[in-house]
Amino acid sequence: EDTMLHTVYCIERAAACADRSQGKAADGKLTLLIDFNGYSRRNRPKLRTLKAIARVLQDHYPERLGRAILVNPPVQVIALWRSL
Repeated sequence: EDTMLHTVYCIERAAACADRSQGKAADGKLTLLIDFNGYSRRNRPKLRTLKAIARVLQDHYPERLGRAILVNPPVQVIALWRSL
């Protein structure tokens, strides 16, 4: 799906930039920023796609996440995030 390809492309580009700047006191970690402004059930990716993206992140980029920032998350996302 397009969402998956776009996500992997963005991660690969960010990882390449992080690796290139690693000699400048960077740790190679990425910051994930998710802005939920305008979020609704109608415009979110399919649950199947979200699970596939999570699986790719876990399987191929397990040590890359430095921090995650959620902007204006809905209540359901807050509850899910806290359960992780």
